[in-house]
Amino acid sequence: MCGIIGIVSQEYISSKEIIKALKRLEYRGYDSVGYALNDGTIEKDTGQISLFLEKMKDKKFKTGIAHTRWATHGGVSKENAHPHSDCSNNIMIVHNGIIENYLDIKDELLKKGHVFRSETDSEVIAHYFEEKLKNTDIKKAILDFMKETRGTFAVLMIKKGENKIYVFKRDSPLVLGIGEKKFYLSSDIYGFSDKTDKAIFFNDNEFAIVGEDYTFYDIDGNIIEKEVKEFEWGFFEEKKEEYEHYMIKEIKEEGKAVRRIINSLNNEQHKKIIKLNEMIKNAKKVCFVASGTSYFASLLGVYFLNRVNIESQAIIASEFKHFIKIDEKTLVIAISQSGETMDVLKALKFAKEKKAKIASIVNVPYSSVQRISDLSLEILAGQEICVAATKTFINQVSLLLYLANLNGLNVNLDT
Repeated sequence: MCGIIGIVSQEYISSKEIIKALKRLEYRGYDSVGYALNDGTIEKDTGQISLFLEKMKDKKFKTGIAHTRWATHGGVSKENAHPHSDCSNNIMIVHNGIIENYLDIKDELLKKGHVFRSETDSEVIAHYFEEKLKNTDIKKAILDFMKETRGTFAVLMIKKGENKIYVFKRDSPLVLGIGEKKFYLSSDIYGFSDKTDKAIFFNDNEFAIVGEDYTFYDIDGNIIEKEVKEFEWGFFEEKKEEYEHYMIKEIKEEGKAVRRIINSLNNEQHKKIIKLNEMIKNAKKVCFVASGTSYFASLLGVYFLNRVNIESQAIIASEFKHFIKIDEKTLVIAISQSGETMDVLKALKFAKEKKAKIASIVNVPYSSVQRISDLSLEILAGQEICVAATKTFINQVSLLLYLANLNGLNVNLDT
C-alpha cells in the first residue's frame, strides 16, 4: 500500500504544499517519499516525510505529483523511491498497486534499448508510455496500457511542459478533489479533506485527463459523466503530542474512541445499526469477511452472535469464494479499517455477482468497501498512523458487541 497525491493549480503554489498533502497519507507507507513537477524536477529520498519536508527546496509549480511508499518490489532505496521517469525524464509517474506482468513488459522494453534505474515494477509504466507515444496519442496509449497490463494500479502521470495529469485506475483507490482553482488527486479523501469537500470517485477501468478542467473516460475511450459528491469528514492532522510514538498515543485514545462509537450508535447511526440487525435476522446465512486484524474482530463478532443464538461464520477474505456458497438470501458483512483492502473488495464483488446482500463496517468514509455496500456503518476511530491496529480494532469489536446487545447479550456498554 502506498499513498499518491497530485495537484493541478491555475496559480503557482509552493512545492511544500504537495508534500504537506502527502503527509496526510503517510499512514499508507513511510519507507520513502518523493515528488515531481512539470518543469522536470524530481526530488526523492528514503525516510519520513517530515524530515524530507524540512530539507526540501521550495519551488513554485502549477502541476505536480508525489508519492509515499511501502516497499513491495525492490528494497528501500532512493532509486526505488517514486516518482519514476522514462529514459529522457520527460514522462514522470507515481503508482500505487502491483503490475503483475511487469517483467514481461520490462523485457520487451529492454530489447528496445530502454535503461532502467530501479528494481520496481512501477518504473516500467514510464518507459511503456515513452515507447507507445512514439507512434500513438496519449489516450490510445492509456487504453492500451489498461488492456495489456495485469494487476492493480492507480497511476498519476505528468509530461514535462504540460499542465495536465493523466490518471488511470484499476483495483487501487483513487479520488479527484475539486478545489478553488485547484484539482487534487489522492489515494483517498484524507489527502485533500482540509481543502475541499467536493470529490469524484474513480471506478475501476476508468481514466481521466485533469488540467484546467477534467474529462473522464471508460476503458473503451468513451467520455463518461461523473457525479460530484459533497462529503463530510472531520479529519485533522495527527500529531504525537507528548507521546514517544504514535502507537502509545493511539492506545491511550482507545477510551475516547469507544465512547465516540457507542454515542454514535445510540444517536446518529442508531437507525443503521437497527437496519443491520434486521438484515441479519432476515438472512438465511450470515458471513463476515475481513483481512488482518479486522478478521480477528470478525471472529469475536461470530462469538458474540453465537451467544445470542444467531449463527454466523467468518472467512478470511483471500479464501472467501473457495469456502462458502452464497445466494440472494445470504448477508455478507465486510469489516475493513481502510475500506480499500483488495482481498475484501474481491470477495464483495464475488458476493455481488451472486446477488448477496452486503453490509460493511469501516473506518474510512466514502471508501470503496462503503460504496459497494447496501448498508455501511462507520467505527469513527479516527486516523491511525501506527501500523498496528489499536483503536480501530477496539471500535470494531465495540460495534459488534453493541449488535449482540441488541439481541439480548447482557453487557454494560457504558462501562
